[in-house]
Amino acid sequence: IARGVVLVELGYGRTAAGHVAINLAGDGGFLQEPIDVDTQRARTQGILDHSYQFTEDVTWIKGNHTLQFGSTIRYLPTFHNRNDKVVGSLTSLVAALDAGRFVSIPASARPPTCSEPGQANCISQFDVTRWNRLYALTLGLVDNINILAVRDGDLNPLPLGTQLIADTTLWAYEFYAQDTWRVTPSLTLTYGLSYQWQTPPKEKLGRQTFVINNETGEILTSTSYLEAKREAALRGDVFNPELAYMPINSSGRSDIFDIDWNNVGPRAAVAWNPSFTKGLGGWLFGDRKTVLRGGFGIVYDRLNTVQSVIIPMLGVGFAQTLSVNGPNCDATNAPGPGCDPSGPDPVSAFRVGVDGTLPLPSFPEVSAPVVPGLVFSELLSFQVDPDFEVGTNYSIDFTIQRELPGNMLFEIGWAARFGRDLPQSKNLNSAPFFHVDPASGQSFAEAFDAIATQLRAGTDPANVTPQPWFENQLPGLGTAWAASNFTSEFVDGLLSDLFLSMNLTRAFGLGLPSFNNLQVLELFQRTSGGRSNYHGLLVTLRKRMSRGLTFDLNYTFSKSLDQVGAVQNSASYFSSSFFPDLEYGPSFFDRTHVFNAHWLYELPAGRGHLVSTGNWFDKFLGGWYVSGIFRAFSGVPLIVSQGDQVFGGGIIFAFNSGAIPLRDPSEFSNSTHSPVSGSNGVGTNGDPANGGSGINMFSNPEAVFNSFRKILLSKDGRTGRANPLRGFPRWNLDMSLGKKTTVAENVNIVFSFDFFNIFNHVDFNNPSLSLLNPRAFGVVTSQFIQPNRTEGSRWIQFGFRVEF
Repeated sequence: IARGVVLVELGYGRTAAGHVAINLAGDGGFLQEPIDVDTQRARTQGILDHSYQFTEDVTWIKGNHTLQFGSTIRYLPTFHNRNDKVVGSLTSLVAALDAGRFVSIPASARPPTCSEPGQANCISQFDVTRWNRLYALTLGLVDNINILAVRDGDLNPLPLGTQLIADTTLWAYEFYAQDTWRVTPSLTLTYGLSYQWQTPPKEKLGRQTFVINNETGEILTSTSYLEAKREAALRGDVFNPELAYMPINSSGRSDIFDIDWNNVGPRAAVAWNPSFTKGLGGWLFGDRKTVLRGGFGIVYDRLNTVQSVIIPMLGVGFAQTLSVNGPNCDATNAPGPGCDPSGPDPVSAFRVGVDGTLPLPSFPEVSAPVVPGLVFSELLSFQVDPDFEVGTNYSIDFTIQRELPGNMLFEIGWAARFGRDLPQSKNLNSAPFFHVDPASGQSFAEAFDAIATQLRAGTDPANVTPQPWFENQLPGLGTAWAASNFTSEFVDGLLSDLFLSMNLTRAFGLGLPSFNNLQVLELFQRTSGGRSNYHGLLVTLRKRMSRGLTFDLNYTFSKSLDQVGAVQNSASYFSSSFFPDLEYGPSFFDRTHVFNAHWLYELPAGRGHLVSTGNWFDKFLGGWYVSGIFRAFSGVPLIVSQGDQVFGGGIIFAFNSGAIPLRDPSEFSNSTHSPVSGSNGVGTNGDPANGGSGINMFSNPEAVFNSFRKILLSKDGRTGRANPLRGFPRWNLDMSLGKKTTVAENVNIVFSFDFFNIFNHVDFNNPSLSLLNPRAFGVVTSQFIQPNRTEGSRWIQFGFRVEF
């Protein structure tokens, strides 16, 4: 006899979101500056999503088999508009007063760098970059000017200020079949298969572009481009073809990225409920008191509209950042006093209020393919890799559940998750720091390390030992020129800034090819190929409600590793897109130990309980309960950071790299110490005598600071993220005391006093640990506050409820 159930559902959902412009006069106190032009705060966006869904599920029972199969089909129109390109440009004109990208401040324009602690009339090596930026700001030196411009579907310029729009449709399909087979009363097998795919978005006017090699017409993928660039660098050559952007309607392709047809997801599980009545088996497993479970499955990701809709709309062509980078002081033919456009920075840089009106970027007519001009006519290019694949999660688990006396269940298990082909972002303009000078055989990494080591030790830039790579790759300029003009880049490890300056010098001063593309500053490409690994031991003791008591105790011992998870979850990319495993290490959320418990105890008082008066007073005695939630966990990974340009991953979205520990980081404290004043410029921001908190993660922050060194490009294959410190552990106890009273048939009143953080326990936020900011090293300045609260201290609330 077969029995079946068919469930068919049709659904529709609509989501609209946007930002309302603020009243500057009324809300000026909330702005960070008189006029805040940071794209993360000054931008406006709107999105309108429709979701049409058809679902069919069939359950069919035949004998010992329960068959389930079905499908889900979604039609997802999405409309998105915005006035920004994430970073660097708005549909309003913005000029940045800064130094480091296009304006360089030479050593002659700042005090000498201190060679030893306590030296007078000099600045610390850690303050060189700060000095340069303050110097540029004070003199009004313009580093870059930009605005986001928009074109229509035929590449015709639209008026400046027009918002960027994507009007797309896409489909998602999923099918599955599963059988649960009860082989015997004690053995059950479950196995099944799923298959899914998702189409790329179709934009109404075709406002999407591919990045292509303009010399060959080849559509570029991150793998092919970076591999060709890597091979060229290792043989002492340069791979840097002219790039262009081809609209999808002119490309001969129908989709902005390929459909991943490989998302076949098998899964299988087994559950065994053995029966042992005597002997060792009876003692361990009991008679039907134990269940052993195991399973394996493959699960695939679903692409959200950030990856599928928004990133493709931010490519060059239809959305273009128009830039004027490092304008000279005679850019508008009105040079002020002291202007020397042929001289070095800062005398050649454009000065606000001195050299006339700001130069405006041009908005040229273009045709397919769009070829960005030199230098950096486009600041940022967002693309989706045409070979993008959907992320895969391999899931394995095994658990043993045992019933214990007293209505308790004990469970212990192992769970593993292996993420493969995870979404990640790469920068095609990642610096080839492994480039080899053919004449000497020396790599850039070896030359850089030699110069940086001497400058960090206080050697005068003019006296640095000549390095063959710089002598041969920058002919006529060489090591001394580089060390003198880019001291902070060597000292702080600002590799992206250094390569930017070298590229401009080689291309326009020496007539040599640049190592990176000079049409677009950042060549962001969303791709796949990331990996992660998780293993966890899970232990649970659960008591069902009996004798007025129920509780749940849970402990997890685990480790999670990845290649910097934020690369999957945000617009960030690797410290080097050539070597994603440079940052392979514990995940940001990795906590070795996690324990939580929650309980409810009804006090044994009142009618029918141990304590009872048998009269009206039972109304007062009965119905009292106490409950609680306790959480405790070890600290998350904490790195001593060196900066976000150590390996030349990029200027805008690169991630901080961890400095190299000279001792085992587990030797260092992860608790608070006070009072701590700091010493020799390390941790001194916490000095109570100067208004500091006096609280530090370390009793001797200087000793810990000196236990880390900056990364050596030629020697370190992994960063300090592989062997991090651990942040502060945390714990918290919430409790509730309440009473339930029956006032009439089916009518109860309940009141409660809820205590959040009942012991008023302080959990501090992890401090800053950066080699570039020694004064703040380890200094604790704030406490952790729950997301739904405004203070971290104890909260008490009273509740009253009527049940009927």
